[in-house]
Amino acid sequence: MRTLKNTIVLLSIFSLFGCMEYKEVELVEVKQVAVRVFSMKEIRLAVYMQIHNPNNYKIAITDADMELFVKGKKIGNAKLDNTIVLPKNSNEVYEALVFTPMNEMQTNAIPTILSVIGQPTVPVHVKGYVKGKVKGVAKKIPVEFTDNVRLKR
Repeated sequence: MRTLKNTIVLLSIFSLFGCMEYKEVELVEVKQVAVRVFSMKEIRLAVYMQIHNPNNYKIAITDADMELFVKGKKIGNAKLDNTIVLPKNSNEVYEALVFTPMNEMQTNAIPTILSVIGQPTVPVHVKGYVKGKVKGVAKKIPVEFTDNVRLKR
């Protein structure tokens, strides 16, 4: 009897999520990058990006693990420091707070970062994943992005 109840509960859950049609969320553009903290312990950035969510439900981006490259050189692994909630059917600019601890940076990171200070745009490449959640169900989504990004002064 208990097995029958568990089976019914599982079938109900799968039928609820089976009805949800997922459309790809699109990173439209990275608008701007601002350096918030540049210390011997870490680098923290605010990344302003336009994201289009064509789905009929909100999506929460709760985690990210990405490799960050500047001018073709790997800086280190970047992690997300805040949760970003994408309202349903939205196309807005969001602030992602990203950090890289110093112990996870490459040896060339500081000279590379110092070389781009004062430049209006910087070639940035990001590759890794973000984790999104919808109604408690999480999914890792691969991300790869290359563009010249405007630095905020």
